[in-house]
Amino acid sequence: MRVTASAILSLVMFTGCASNPHTGLNSYLKKFDYTAFSLPRATDGVGTVIDFKNKYESIVVRADDCVLRGKDLKITERKVFAADLDEKINWNAGASFSIPKVILEFIDLAGIVKASGALSVKVSLKSPFEQYISRSQFSNFIDQLAEDDKCKSAFIDPKNLIINQTLGAQGLTYEFLDSSDNSISLSAKILDQVDLKPEIRRAIEGKAKLEANELILVGYRAWTVSRPAGIAGTNFEPKEISAQEVEARRVK
Repeated sequence: MRVTASAILSLVMFTGCASNPHTGLNSYLKKFDYTAFSLPRATDGVGTVIDFKNKYESIVVRADDCVLRGKDLKITERKVFAADLDEKINWNAGASFSIPKVILEFIDLAGIVKASGALSVKVSLKSPFEQYISRSQFSNFIDQLAEDDKCKSAFIDPKNLIINQTLGAQGLTYEFLDSSDNSISLSAKILDQVDLKPEIRRAIEGKAKLEANELILVGYRAWTVSRPAGIAGTNFEPKEISAQEVEARRVK
């Protein structure tokens, strides 16, 4: 997903602060066994079926085609404490997840980092949330599908994964930090060294924090589905697949 220039930017001045070393997006993903999306996106969340048959994430069935048509299936949303997801990144060392270099690629973040002399970039998720479907509801939904239903075939294919939970946010903020973790104001002198569209430059000059107000999904958890062998009439059982197992499928 790419944020368009017209969607940008409500930009305000903030002071810098260091992240708690025991929190952060990467720590949260690891703690709750999330897999980071190969590319952040706004759609293809809960109920989407994916595979890695070509060694990269491929969509087999979208949620709109199958899960969202289930009248008895409910996607639940809950808030996540935002401070837990602030992540301070050493830009020169490379980001270990893809958000910073993708979501605002039209702004040339790398150019701003170089021109400002920033040593790190603090990335924060705005109004983060989790969405999920329950195991029992999904099991009953699959069991009620006809045997020749294309959705059922996609769900029970052992090579496929069903996204059952996502981590997302209503937007992102970026803050450029010096060696003391203080915010760097984006002065005219800094921006003179960066290739920016005039309307973007006017919006960010003199500011210390970029804010992109766009829905984004950054991580997911997934199931595979099977029916217990030798037990007639038993519902299909979704089985949680760990992030480690997802990664193993990706690199096969």
